Amino acid sequence: MKIPGKVAPWFWAILLAGNALILYEMIVEKEKLAPLLVGLALLNLLCIPIVARNYVLLEEDKVTVVFGFLRDTMKFSEIERVYETHNPIAGSAASLDRIVMKGRHQELMCAVKDKQQLFDALEKRKIRVF
Repeated sequence: MKIPGKVAPWFWAILLAGNALILYEMIVEKEKLAPLLVGLALLNLLCIPIVARNYVLLEEDKVTVVFGFLRDTMKFSEIERVYETHNPIAGSAASLDRIVMKGRHQELMCAVKDKQQLFDALEKRKIRVF
């Protein structure tokens, strides 16, 4: 089962404002075109994959969080607890409405559009959700 990731309005605002600012500077500061093009390319190279590849994949025996260029997997048998957090410095998610899956040796963090769908799927696998 694939559950789409959540992208908060503030993340979209940063992406759009960054692009608009760089494009404006490219028009106004024509002599700085080369570094501005590099900046535009880097901004989009980092941010667009986060928006395009942002989901949680629940397979038979494991959960995989895909976030931009990152991919992390944990077996369901390793998960000790699942809980919500709004900590802004906690992990990889394009929204502050985050879910933490804590295992014995690792921790996954994600933000999904439908938290209840994820919680129900985990509870069917006998994983406690707090």
